[in-house]
Amino acid sequence: MANKLTHKVVISQGGVNATFRLSDKEMDGLRASSWDRGNSKHMGSCYNFAMYAFFEYETTRSKYGRFASLFDYHKGNFWWYEE
Repeated sequence: MANKLTHKVVISQGGVNATFRLSDKEMDGLRASSWDRGNSKHMGSCYNFAMYAFFEYETTRSKYGRFASLFDYHKGNFWWYEE
C-alpha cells in the first residue's frame, strides 16, 4: 500500500518557493524538524541544516533531489506552510 500524499506544503527560502506533496509521516517529520513546532501545525520555520536533513532522511530520493536542485544551503533558514 502506497503512502497517500495528503499534505500540500510550500517551502520558501530567500525568495524561492516550491510546493511538495507530503504523506502524514513526512509531515510529522517536517513538524518535528521545525524549531518553532509548538506555534502551529500548519506553518513553521526550520534551520537550513534541519530542512536538508529532513528531506535527505525522511522523504524519497526524488523529493530530496528536487529540493536540493531548487534551494541553496547557504542562503539561510526555511519557512514552510501547508496549503
